[in-house]
Amino acid sequence: MTDLEKKYFILVFQEKICTYERIDSLKNWQKGTANKKYRLIDDFYKDELAQELNNEDKTIKDLKIRFQRYQELNNLYNNEERQNIFNEPDEIVNWFVTKNSQCGYCGVSQEELHEIVGLRKGNLTLNGKKKRSKGTLEIERLNPALENGYQFGNIILACPLCNNAKSNLIDETNWRILFVPAMREYYEELLGKDLSNLVPVAGISNVK
Repeated sequence: MTDLEKKYFILVFQEKICTYERIDSLKNWQKGTANKKYRLIDDFYKDELAQELNNEDKTIKDLKIRFQRYQELNNLYNNEERQNIFNEPDEIVNWFVTKNSQCGYCGVSQEELHEIVGLRKGNLTLNGKKKRSKGTLEIERLNPALENGYQFGNIILACPLCNNAKSNLIDETNWRILFVPAMREYYEELLGKDLSNLVPVAGISNVK
């Protein structure tokens, strides 16, 4: 990242300066000062990054576009446990690109999960609970026993069923060999068709 991008990233995503109240706190201003001083939060960013914006001939809009995909992923997946992987914006975006919007275990795609949600009248769960109701792919730890388990090399994109059922009770190899075929069969029954992706399963070339 350039100096401008780094400073913007720190302000917006690490320090989370996205409200007038947080600006007041950052600058040690009396409450309400930022709201009077700036018509928009972007105006504060312009002030803080004025020199770098000028040096790189960029605008705040350029920076928003630069971090648009990261912003989407950050809003959807970041939490306290995953903060370290989201401190690397380009790496986490590139990681998602390589996962092809599909479960790294059974291969069901995000599109197919949304199709199942539609077939179930808008809720993936059978009890109407909100958690996992949208069928969104999740970030799962391959080895939950590792300290600070959310790190590149130990994470996988997983569907809600694989993530929930595997949990921290079944190791990756046994999950792939013993449970993935059944999971795929269940998804195909729900959809009434074969899954679009083939996936390698430990010791097996491809599972259909």
